[in-house]
Amino acid sequence: MDPVTGGTTLGVPSVTGPDSTATTGPATSSTSSNTATGMGDSVGGTGGTGGAGASSGDGGSGGATGTGGGGDASSAEGTGGSGGSSHQAVGGASGGTTATASTTSGAASTTSGAASTTSGAASTTGSAASTTGSASSAGGASDGSGGGGGTEAFGGAGGALGGAGGASSCGFEQRPNTVYFALDRSSSMGDDDFWDPVKEGLLDTVAAMQGRMRFGFAAFTGQAGSTCPLDLTAATSVKLDNLAGITSVLDPLEPPDPEGVKGETPTAAAVAAVRAELALDPSPGDVYVLLITDGDPDFCDDAEPACPSDALVYELQSAYLEGIETRVFNIAGGAATAARLGTFARAGRGLSVRGNSPNIHNTCRTDATWAAKLSALGRGAGQSLGSYVMGAPAGSYVTLDPSDSAALSATLTNEAAALLSCFFDLEGGTLGEGEESAVSVELAGQPLAYGDADGWTLYQGTLLELTGEACATYRSAAAPTLRIDVECDVLE
Repeated sequence: MDPVTGGTTLGVPSVTGPDSTATTGPATSSTSSNTATGMGDSVGGTGGTGGAGASSGDGGSGGATGTGGGGDASSAEGTGGSGGSSHQAVGGASGGTTATASTTSGAASTTSGAASTTSGAASTTGSAASTTGSASSAGGASDGSGGGGGTEAFGGAGGALGGAGGASSCGFEQRPNTVYFALDRSSSMGDDDFWDPVKEGLLDTVAAMQGRMRFGFAAFTGQAGSTCPLDLTAATSVKLDNLAGITSVLDPLEPPDPEGVKGETPTAAAVAAVRAELALDPSPGDVYVLLITDGDPDFCDDAEPACPSDALVYELQSAYLEGIETRVFNIAGGAATAARLGTFARAGRGLSVRGNSPNIHNTCRTDATWAAKLSALGRGAGQSLGSYVMGAPAGSYVTLDPSDSAALSATLTNEAAALLSCFFDLEGGTLGEGEESAVSVELAGQPLAYGDADGWTLYQGTLLELTGEACATYRSAAAPTLRIDVECDVLE
């Protein structure tokens, strides 16, 4: 018997069932056959083909078109539908590119087109989804019933939902990382015309990467006498395909009018709030905060900046110890101090930070907000909130240019893409020791070698990692096509 395989082809994550191949990725178009060609053929009504599989028990459904007909008179009946168990093959990169995801399960095939395609649109399952056709049955093999295969569209591209019935399914699914945008909404962001290009670049980034990365979002400011110490506006969830959720929160937002009560920059309080939210997130992937600001932090006032800067270093270092890494983005033309931005960048990545705790203490001991934080930590004379090393290197950060919206979007998208996960979890079983040959991996059409420094490796028979240059190539906003195949019948 031919080996049962599960295929995963990625511009975005996908898993397919036994005897199946899924093709996804940016601007890729593929269509499935209208006729089931397994152990027996049957043709269903318009919109799909019926058919029963052999021992794999696959049903068939959903071609783009179909004509009436029948199989052998003595055949067993097979229930139409491409089948089965809640795995999905998702169409190409998000953002509206026309692509078609095709899943072939044993003797049947399903075609789901892009959301903009007239034949097999993302909301169409094909009229043959519930069609019963006649088909040959071999050796008393049991018939399998597939689901009709609902469809989903992610970012404009369609995908088939379902796998084959009967046999167990398997495949690799990406373990997505989390990126959380923390956006400065102080008055200077609007007064200096930074807000709109940054907002556009952020939404462009989410649109480009939402199928391969979980996104969260919050904007922060505070107004003395009303919303201080923190005015935080956040999206309701952190998840894949979160463009609509983030857009609904970000679109109506504007920085406070600087001619009224100006919006301050309580960055340490904002990071503390984001850190608390992410601590409750059970996702297994890596977690990053992208902090975008145009100014030095404050305690919702215009007092000595060294004190809220020390508080921010403490929050960034604490977040890192909890598994949350922060990347710092400066807005060109803003008032942020380069040395402080570099300090924040190193603190956010868990690196040593240049500073002198006794000097910070002497400067900040009369600041009531800072002193209360120090006391809450049980610290006293000569100590600071953050941890510092004399002579530590200067840090580096990314600068966004609001005068060039296209360049700003490209920079932010590329920086987010560099944080993509290169880990993929095996669904449906475990590969035993020495069974790595049952897996094949291709990236951008090129085969990758197991155990190669620039190929892939496998941990505990269930976790695949792209390594070296393979991971670097995959971490691209262009979404090079990644294909992972595994022989399901060797799994334990």
